[in-house]
Amino acid sequence: MSDLFTQPLPDKLPCPFCGSTNLFPFNNTNCYIKCKDCWATGPIVFDKLDHGNEREAESIRRWNERR
Repeated sequence: MSDLFTQPLPDKLPCPFCGSTNLFPFNNTNCYIKCKDCWATGPIVFDKLDHGNEREAESIRRWNERR
């Protein structure tokens, strides 16, 4: 078993649209990062990853990539 459950979540970069750092992970059946100020959303991480913070960490990584 890996240290998946004990690894800290990566830091989130500010919103590329408004510069806000007021961000939160939105998690229902999928997970993504949403800006509380301008409501921009990052790429969705679908339900395939479901171990501890893995989906949230992946959504942060995708938010930070800015592709």
